[in-house]
Amino acid sequence: MAKATDKEREIHQLILSGDDLAFVKFCDEYYERIYEKVLVFNKLIFKENETLIMDVVTDTFLKYFRDPNRYDPEKQTLERFLLMDAEGDLKNEWEKWKRQNKNSVRSVELDEKNGNSIQDEEPDPITNLINKEDIELLYKKLKILFTDEKDIEIAHLMLAGERRSTEYAKVLEIEDWEPKEQRLEIKKQKDRIDKVIRRKLRTNE
Repeated sequence: MAKATDKEREIHQLILSGDDLAFVKFCDEYYERIYEKVLVFNKLIFKENETLIMDVVTDTFLKYFRDPNRYDPEKQTLERFLLMDAEGDLKNEWEKWKRQNKNSVRSVELDEKNGNSIQDEEPDPITNLINKEDIELLYKKLKILFTDEKDIEIAHLMLAGERRSTEYAKVLEIEDWEPKEQRLEIKKQKDRIDKVIRRKLRTNE
């Protein structure tokens, strides 16, 4: 599993040191990115409760800031740590919300879409994967599909709806390439990974 980047280590050290501006820098760098990725993986929850995801992600950031020693830069990237933490908390909060709103018709519909009842229409395998898996389970499944860490990272970005070329360039370590060459290489790798995911998921269904 990938370790923290130099930038992540820098932010982590700022938070550990109690720097007055550390939390602002931390949120500026990661909040929108984490929120968008959690939202992509939990669109059905967002349709049911628009504020739940934002509340959970905010709490995730506060938890890390108050106890940064929970994170080990040698074991994973800060982004993955935050994603997994938010996903775990969201799952728990969602279950609580469903119990409190068990008469909600839309909650029943949401459970059905998440695979708790038989669907008449066969979903696209990638959409099905995004809707059913939390971040940690998804990462484990990607490790079955791919052996190369870069492929796993790129697949994760694709499934999370990441569109910024800079994020893919970081994973591929081609940040110093010319923009045109970057775009061509990124497209080639994304197309290859997309084909692998679709082929293998359909085979395993």
